[in-house]
Order: sequence, then C-alpha cells, then structure tokens
Amino acid sequence: MFFTPERIYFPICAHLFKENSVIIKQMYHPNFSREELEKMFEDYKRVNVVATFFYLIATFGFYIIPWIFFHNRKFEQIDEQAPDSRRGAVILFILPILSYTTFLAMEKIFFPNSFPLTIIKVLVWCLLIFLTLKYLYEFSRSFAKITLTNTLAWYIFIYIGYSSYILALFGFYYALYAVIIFFIGIASMQEILNVVCFRVTSKKQKESFNYMPKEDNNF
Repeated sequence: MFFTPERIYFPICAHLFKENSVIIKQMYHPNFSREELEKMFEDYKRVNVVATFFYLIATFGFYIIPWIFFHNRKFEQIDEQAPDSRRGAVILFILPILSYTTFLAMEKIFFPNSFPLTIIKVLVWCLLIFLTLKYLYEFSRSFAKITLTNTLAWYIFIYIGYSSYILALFGFYYALYAVIIFFIGIASMQEILNVVCFRVTSKKQKESFNYMPKEDNNF
C-alpha cells in the first residue's frame, strides 16, 4: 500500500516542517479535544495522495478549488479562526470568472483599447490577488493548527502555485514549471490529513492515545 498510518512516504511530508511528524509520535493535541477531532473526522474519507497528485495534473491544478473548499468546511467545525468557506468559494471561483467575463465583454462591446478600463482592470485584479492570498494564508494557518505543522511552509507551496498561474497570465509561461512544486505540496497536505484522520478514528490506534478532558487540551 502507498499509505500506511505509521509512516509517511510522500516527499517533504515527514521532516521539513516544525516537528512535522509530531501528530504521529505524540499522543496529545494542544489545540483541540478528542471530541472535536472525532467530530471533524467522523465522516472524512482518506484520499490516496497519488490520486490527489494526478487529479491536480489532470485538471491542471483546478482541483485545488474544491479541495480547499471541502477541507475549509471541515476546519470550520472545530477551528473558530478558520476562514469562511463561502468567502473562499467566492474569492477563488466566482469573482475571477465574473471579473474575466465582465472585462472581456466591456473590451469587445463598449471600450476597446480603453486606457481607463485598463487601469480599472489592474486595480480589480490587484485587489482580487490580495484577497486570494489573504484567504489562502488563513486556510494554511488553520490547516497547520489542526495538523501541528508549520503555517508558512504550506503557504509557500500554495503561494508558488498561485503565483505561477498569475505569471502565466502575463505571458511568463515558463513559470508554470513551478506548478509541480505546488502539486507536491497539496498532495503532502492530503497525506498529513490522512495520517491525522487514521490516528483519530481508528479503534486500534485510539488505545495508544492519552485521552484527557478537554480542559487539559489532550486527546
């Protein structure tokens, strides 16, 4: 099997981050209780990280949108600081499509080669990029809080992927080579979640946890 609960095989998962394997080695969670984690993972289905990687390739990275939305909704169940998943859907999907189609129609119908329209486009896209990066950071922070890993490390992976697409829109197509790093990062995040899910939900593994009351922040 590619995935086993006791060992992480996918590259960069195991040792690059702040005690990245702490969720496997330690028997407590400093941020959430056993009940909270069980609630989050009770209907969570682990996804093979190889499948996740190929989903990203097959969709040229757009699989990240439903992936983030689904996990964001999960994080909201236990993390009060998790970003609003509905806001994420608007920022990542609805606003880019709406902005692109609106500006395209305005260019072809009303203002072809208009300098004021160009200024408006730049301002709108800059605002959208800012909102997207802010949301992605908040998502990375919530992920790291639940998995006991490093926020900045995951945000860098996502930032590299997002920046690659932005640069490609401006004609820097060579930047798309960096997307592979982004794919590896997302697949690694999936495997970390697989490991945490297994440790929380498996009856056999529960016996190895030092479950304590919520006020002790143990599970």
